[in-house]
Amino acid sequence: MKTIDELKNTAHLCVKDEMALGTYHGFVEWLDFKGTVIFGFDEGGWEHVSLSHYNPKKLPSWEVMCRLKDMFWKPDETVVQIHPAEKDYFHGFHGRYNVLHLWRPADGDWSVLK
Repeated sequence: MKTIDELKNTAHLCVKDEMALGTYHGFVEWLDFKGTVIFGFDEGGWEHVSLSHYNPKKLPSWEVMCRLKDMFWKPDETVVQIHPAEKDYFHGFHGRYNVLHLWRPADGDWSVLK
């Protein structure tokens, strides 16, 4: 994942809030998208970015998620969007159903999925 300084210098992103809670988290306003971005550099060994649309009836498109990936990760980094079993669905804060998430192992070692 890009560093916080790289993120602060990314066009169309505005870091609104930063928190260092053992891991690094923040809230970002994406100026081209009407929604909320939340990110973390190490959430239980994973880098994470989530995006929710302000309109609760809309989900971010594939193209939007690709742009989000490019903003937060370097071109040579692989990132996934996981579709868990329905019993494991997590609907984000306040029960919102329009949140999509991108994940990458913090150490870049994908053998964790084997």
